[in-house]
Amino acid sequence: LEIQCVEYGRNSITYKRLFTHRRDALELVKYPKAAEYLLQFHDQLSGRTFEKRNILDCGKQWYEFHRPRDPEIIFGQPKIISPRLTPKVRFALDQEGIGIQDSCICLAVGENTKEAYDEFRRRLSKLLGHEIKAITVFRYLLAFLNSSYAQELLTTGHRPRPGDVFQISDEFLEEFSIPLCKTKRELEQILAAVDACLLARTEEVLAAAESRLNTLVLRLYYAR
Repeated sequence: LEIQCVEYGRNSITYKRLFTHRRDALELVKYPKAAEYLLQFHDQLSGRTFEKRNILDCGKQWYEFHRPRDPEIIFGQPKIISPRLTPKVRFALDQEGIGIQDSCICLAVGENTKEAYDEFRRRLSKLLGHEIKAITVFRYLLAFLNSSYAQELLTTGHRPRPGDVFQISDEFLEEFSIPLCKTKRELEQILAAVDACLLARTEEVLAAAESRLNTLVLRLYYAR
């Protein structure tokens, strides 16, 4: 199908004519319903540009994702999400399975991180005295990702991009360290403070909860 479209010219009319012929006569289109749907948006999809290059110049077909992602991770939950560019760290807990776009990043358990995640969850479970779920692990991580320590790491020694924003990059995440509580009481205080932030309904209550949480987090960093 693609070869013949190259021969007769890549455009929505050519694709639609060849698609109809191939589907009805030869039945060579693997996913005819998906193809028929995508063809409605051929002009928009084929006109996409990435880093000042057309999608076709990036070695992709007109209908392909530029950077495909694992849908089980993108739509999974729970996970932690964040804007890719931001003036201030503002990670959030997603418990609904929001499908993120390229302007966002997500922190979720994948094949490369499952072993480390399982070990970290085991250690937190041991402190609390019972097996914990993924949501508890993410609540704990959230406390540190939104701390003043994280903000300092994001901005110190880095020049802001246009708009006075900084990038939540792989380098930032690799440099970031998360200490482990030494006692059950410390861990319970951290989780309770996170919940207070998540449940806050006014700016004043949220500010007080964030201040309390940040104090607990910095105490752990200073104790190392």
